[in-house]
Formats: sequence, C-alpha cells, structure tokens
Amino acid sequence: MEASLLLGCLGFLVLVASVPYLLCKSSCKKRCVQKDEIIAGLEKDLSDAQYKDAITRAWNYPMFARKGSTAAKRVAHERKPISLVVVELTNLDSINMRYTVKTGDMVMKGIADLIKEESRSKNEENRPSDIIGRWNGPGLLVLLPHCDECGVRTFIERIDKRIASRAFSHKHQTVEVHLSYGACTQYGRQASIGDLIKKAEVALESAKTEKLPFRVVDHLGDEAVCGKTNREREKKMMGGVHWQ
Repeated sequence: MEASLLLGCLGFLVLVASVPYLLCKSSCKKRCVQKDEIIAGLEKDLSDAQYKDAITRAWNYPMFARKGSTAAKRVAHERKPISLVVVELTNLDSINMRYTVKTGDMVMKGIADLIKEESRSKNEENRPSDIIGRWNGPGLLVLLPHCDECGVRTFIERIDKRIASRAFSHKHQTVEVHLSYGACTQYGRQASIGDLIKKAEVALESAKTEKLPFRVVDHLGDEAVCGKTNREREKKMMGGVHWQ
C-alpha cells in the first residue's frame, strides 16, 4: 500500500515537473513556425524585388521575357495564336508635372491592377495564363496566349472601358488618364517576344498618329483583320500573301 502510494506520488511529481517542459516545447515550436513564416515572407519580398516592378508589381522585362518565351514555345507547339499588347499612359509626364510623381505612380499601379483583374487565368481553356510586365516608364506589356486578332481587340476594349470608368484623383481633383494601345498577333510558329514588342510599338505609334484608340497588326506589320479564316492566315504565314 505504501509502495503504491509512493509510486503514485512520484508519478504526480513527474507530471507536474513535465508541464513547464511541455509548455516550453509548445512555445518554441510556435516561435519556430513564426520565424519560418517571417523567413518565407522575406524570401518572397526578395524575389519580388528581383523580378517585379516596384510600382506596378508587374514582372520586370527580364522575367516577362523569360515567362513569355516559355509560353510562346507552348503556343507554337499547339499551333495556336499569341498576341502581345503594349499599353501606354500617354500623359504620364503631364500627370507627374501637374500633380506629383507619386500620383503618376498611383495611376500606373491602378492601371496595372485593372489589367490583372481582367487577365485570363491559366485554368481557362487549358492554356498558359496571361503575362503582364512593365515596359519603360509609361508602358505595360500584356502577353495573351491562345488569343487571336478578334480576342485581342475585345481584350483592349474591355480594359479601356474599365479604366475609363475608374476615377483617379489627387486631393479631390480628377486626374485625366489618356491611354493608347498597340498589339501584334501571330499564328502557328514560335514568336520572338522582342519582335512582337517592336511590331506592337509600331502599331501603337500608328494609332497615336492617326488618333485611333488602338491598332492591331500581324507578324508582317499589316493590319490584323478580325474574322479571317485559318486558311487565309496559313497563306499569309507561308507565302506572305497580304489580306485584302
């Protein structure tokens, strides 16, 4: 009887003595989890600083080109169209001068955010997701895999409508936003991201010169006409025949 009582007392003392240890272990584990989360956050911030534009949070050009080249290879293998859009805030300099550079940054970020909201996810149509990057000061790039000349026109019109309905302001003053768009669509072969950008920029300058809201061209730099058949596209790709 005395032996069992003694064992019971010893067991109780061991249990009591183990409580601080268990509490300490739980606290240490919690602190380790918190530190892991902090480290993961710092690693993400470092990755973002390396690969993303600080203002718009869109990809910087090196990462945009890398991701774009991967998407272009897949699209070429699938013989699908790919389109690239250059979006330019044409009055960014005047916004910076009339208001502040901070206001200009706010407008650029707002435009990028709206484009991200309208971009298509990779879960749609079993295709690569849209890729958004920063281009020079007033520009953004949008790569649209599996998107033909009709689709890119619809995308631009949707973006422009969203931005037109968005009110940008500085100290209760409405900030006017003027955008221009240029785009290039290519079919059936691997696209050079640099070449798509050059042709989209030419289309952009043409749109601004002719006071058009946007212009879409094909890989030869000609107007990309919506509604053409695959056979007509193939003829143009293979033989350089111009659409009438």
